[in-house]
Amino acid sequence: MSDTDGTAIEADGALPGPSAAPSELPGTAVYRAPRRDMVTLRGAADDLRDSVDAVSGLALPDRLRAAIEGDRGLLWMAPDEWLLLLPAGTAGVAVATLTARLGPGHTTVADVSDARVAFRIEGPHWREVLAKLTPADMSPGAFGLGDVRRTRVGQVAAAVWPTPGAREPAAGAGGAVAADLLCFASVADYTGALLRDAARPGTSVAYWTEPPAGGNITGRRTLHGSWLDRGA
Repeated sequence: MSDTDGTAIEADGALPGPSAAPSELPGTAVYRAPRRDMVTLRGAADDLRDSVDAVSGLALPDRLRAAIEGDRGLLWMAPDEWLLLLPAGTAGVAVATLTARLGPGHTTVADVSDARVAFRIEGPHWREVLAKLTPADMSPGAFGLGDVRRTRVGQVAAAVWPTPGAREPAAGAGGAVAADLLCFASVADYTGALLRDAARPGTSVAYWTEPPAGGNITGRRTLHGSWLDRGA
């Protein structure tokens, strides 16, 4: 498939082809993340915890945290809201099972799989790509595996969380080599174009790239090429 300007973003996790143009963001790709079903859970944590654990095998994460195991995941979204990620085609059964277990109490379970789209930003510059677009702190010391942020990307609401990614490069700080970003399906074209623009050749500001041998991964490179220590 393609987004509004015709640049390919392959669906269902297929990686786009390599760019023919030289890039200051080598090895960084933006593409549609592999499809997963999504179920919104609303209610008090104590009311949801046991049923969600029984159906998904995942413990309800605390504030700003995510539990990801393979193609399943559970994301904190608000004090009374979580998002359950499931293998494609399984949301219907999960919703029916959870609804039956939870009964008529003050909880809500809804299949939102078709309402949202996930992108993956993968490669050594994924933090830099996101930091250009969101006010959330993307630095290694503040955002790593097991974290999730509800924020804005450009003009749209989004959720973003680090992931080991689909490839096998050496993991950067926090063990993450990629991030998944979730937005509403109605703004997917805009979001995809925004992410590609932030990752295009010639746009590097040289933050959070791999340091020289013996350097600190939490450092940043100045525009003059030297490294400054940002601390942990």
